[in-house]
Parts: sequence; C-alpha cells; structure tokens
Amino acid sequence: MRIGSLLRSIVCLPALCMAVAAINGQAQLAIAQLPTPGGQSAHRSGPRPALFTTPTGGLFAREKSPYVDAHGEPIVVPASYGEPYAGPEGYAEYGSYGCDGCGYDGYACDGYGGTCGPMGHHGHYGGFTGPMPMGPGGTDPPVGYDLMNDVGMEGYMVDQRGPHYFDARVEAVTLTRDETFGRVVDFTSLNVDGPIVLTSTQLDYDFETGFRALGRYDICPLSVLEFGYMGIYDFESEASFTDPLPVDADTGNLFSLFSEFGTNPVNVPVEGGPMPETERSITHTIRIDSDLQTGEMTYRRYWVGYFPRVSGTVLAGFRYTRMKETFTFITIGEARADNFTIAENDLAGFQTGGDIWIGLMQGLRVGAEGKAGIYNNHYTLQNQIITTPLGTTPPTLSEQFEDHNVAFIGEASVDVVADILPSWSIRAGYEVLFINSLVLAGENFNTASPYGLPGQAERVPYVFDQGDALYHGGHVGVEFIW
Repeated sequence: MRIGSLLRSIVCLPALCMAVAAINGQAQLAIAQLPTPGGQSAHRSGPRPALFTTPTGGLFAREKSPYVDAHGEPIVVPASYGEPYAGPEGYAEYGSYGCDGCGYDGYACDGYGGTCGPMGHHGHYGGFTGPMPMGPGGTDPPVGYDLMNDVGMEGYMVDQRGPHYFDARVEAVTLTRDETFGRVVDFTSLNVDGPIVLTSTQLDYDFETGFRALGRYDICPLSVLEFGYMGIYDFESEASFTDPLPVDADTGNLFSLFSEFGTNPVNVPVEGGPMPETERSITHTIRIDSDLQTGEMTYRRYWVGYFPRVSGTVLAGFRYTRMKETFTFITIGEARADNFTIAENDLAGFQTGGDIWIGLMQGLRVGAEGKAGIYNNHYTLQNQIITTPLGTTPPTLSEQFEDHNVAFIGEASVDVVADILPSWSIRAGYEVLFINSLVLAGENFNTASPYGLPGQAERVPYVFDQGDALYHGGHVGVEFIW
C-alpha cells in the first residue's frame, strides 16, 4: 500500500508541477498585458501605478490580486474592467471593451482613429497615440480625444480656458470724434462780401491719445469690484487766415459774419467806421478745444457657459463723465476781440452691461463688452466777448446758462488678449463711445451781432442742450495678475 501511494505520487508530481507552472505563467502573462499610459504592455520591469498594482511573485506570492489599495489590501475592481487577453482571431479585448467586431457604446473598434491589431496593438496601444485615453483603463464613460491637443490634453470635458480675469489694467487710448463743430458756419470773408476764407468746416479733431487705468478687488467668489479712470485732455483744432495785402499795419480787408461780411451797416468798410474790433481786420482765427474724462465704480459677476472656453461677466455700477469744450473766435485789426463759447457737461448716473469672452486657444482669447446707462447732465454754458482796448462797441459781453438734463451714454468695444507671461497679458481693441443730450460749443456759438447797431438783428441768448458726440478709436495696453 505504501508502495502504491509512492508510485501514485511519483506519477502525479510532474502533472502537479506542470499545472502550477501553467497557472503562474498565465498570471505573469496577464500582468504583462496590462495597459499603460505609454500605450505599451506593463512588464514587471516597467512602471506601474503604485495604488493599483503590486508585484506579483507567482502562485504563492502574498498578494494574489494585482489591484491593491494604499495599505496593500486587495480592492474590488468594478465590472467590465477585466484584464486583457487574446480573444478570437487574435484581437485584444479589455473586459467588455472589445475590438473583435464591436466597440464601446458605438465607438469604432480602432479606438479613436487607430486600428486594433493582434493583441490590441498596431504600433500603438489599441490605435491610440499620446496620453492614456479616457475610457478603458481610465474614466468611464470615455471622453473625446483630440479637442485639447493644443495644450497636450484630451477630452471635451477637460478645458483650461476659464473666465477672463485681471487685477490691474493700464493702456493707451486713442480716440477721435465724428463731428468737431457740429454745423457749418462761415466766419470771415476777404473784402466786402468777398470769398469766404474761414469756415467751421476747417476745424477737424484728429485722433488724440489719453490713458485708462483699472483695478479689480475680489469681494466674494466670482464677484469683483472694479474701479476705472480714463482721460483724454487735448482734443484741439485751429484754423487761421491773414490778409495777404493789408491797407496798413493796423487795417486789413477781412470782414466777419457780425457785419454780414461788411454789408451791414453800410458804413462798416469806411476807414474809421464802426465795429473796429471785428471788421477791417488783418488776421482772423478760430480754435476749438475739448477734453473727455470718465470715472467708474462697477460690480461684476462672472458666468461660465456650457463650454468653459465661453465666459463673461454681468455688471452694474456708477459712472461719472465730464466733457468740456471751448470755442474761440479771435479777430485782430484796429482793435482786438476774443469771442468765447464755453460748454461744460458733468454726467453722473448708473450703468449696466456685460462682456463675453471666447478662448481661441490656451493663452489667447477674444471678447466684446457693452455698457449703457441713463445720467443726469448738469451743464453750464458761457458766451463771452472781451475787447482790447476796451471800447463801447461792443461792450464786454457775458451770457451764462446753467441747468440739468437727462442724458444717455452707450459704450461698446471688442478686444483680443494674449498671455505672454504667467502674470502679464497684452490687450488691444477698438471701442465706440456715444453721449447724448450734451451742450456743445459749436452748436451754441451765437452768430448774431453783439454790437446792436441800427439795422442789425437783435441778439437773443439761447442754449441748445441736445447735442450728440460719437467717439471711436483704439486702445492697447497690459493686464497684470498677482
């Protein structure tokens, strides 16, 4: 009996060894074919995720599962996350994610643009190239693959182009105005009722440069207070004409609109006649100056679209805008007269609006912003004539108006922002600013004669407070985040 048992042991021992070797070899093969982020099989000498795999020493190793937690204990692997094996016709299959005639939820067998070859390889892991794809061995359900190639990431659910933000913004602003004087007025003729040599159409604002500075302060998640100031101080234009053939050093042949170009009264052209301050002059000059300033305090609330690359803010806040304009008509001859029209507008009120930004690629975005508000315009208008030497015709004249008016301000801009350093970006764009219900110097210049001589129309003081100003131009500057 002992001999029979020994013989059975001798006969069975080779079979037992072969079975152990087969089981151990199968385990090693399973470990060797685990997918890795590089697209190759994970051999025992290659890198493996520390939290999910542990070296398998064979049948009698302490750990019998390749999936362990941080404490080395086996973990339960969700269904359909099976280990790879060679399926029918030599195709690889990852649990229920297979390539033998079907894909995952309608995805093609070649993965995302590749081809499944024997054992799931065709030069790359299952047709994939680059980082580990979302899906089998990654996140379930799978995510799109090529959308974020520009930043080395994949997946339409993964996007690093969030809301546009800055802490400080400084830029140069260059604007012009569509109309300078607002209406056509002829000021000067050469000789009595001669050709017009000085007119308001000769005045034209050019592009002028100012600056803008803004700062933002976080008050709670997705909400900021924004403070800003913009100023352009040197809008100006001038035109002048000098008599090429004056009568003498003090007498010329220039006549103004106040005498209806030397025809009213009829004795204006006579030497020593009336109105020496503005008639029979040698030089006439017209000049207009203007400035524009804006201060804002705004609350902004951020929003993010369905895709993170589309975002923006809604805003509401207080705005103060000041627009001042001075027109001067200067005549020099036997005497001198300086005719001033000074218009000042102070607008204060509330505005609302918002902006939208679209990320074109990482570090580059385009956006548009719009603002609108209703304001109280407290305006003043002054008309003054100062003569040298002081005479009686005309006397020094001063007219002044002050009142309030409801005004409107609308503003729009388009911009592009490019990140150049982690904290610095370049910003450039174009903007339009429209202001309604203004008192403007050109539209309030009184063309009636200030002399009040017989035959002349009576001068009636007036104010026109429905003027419009449209500014447009570009800006370029930097943004900073700390």
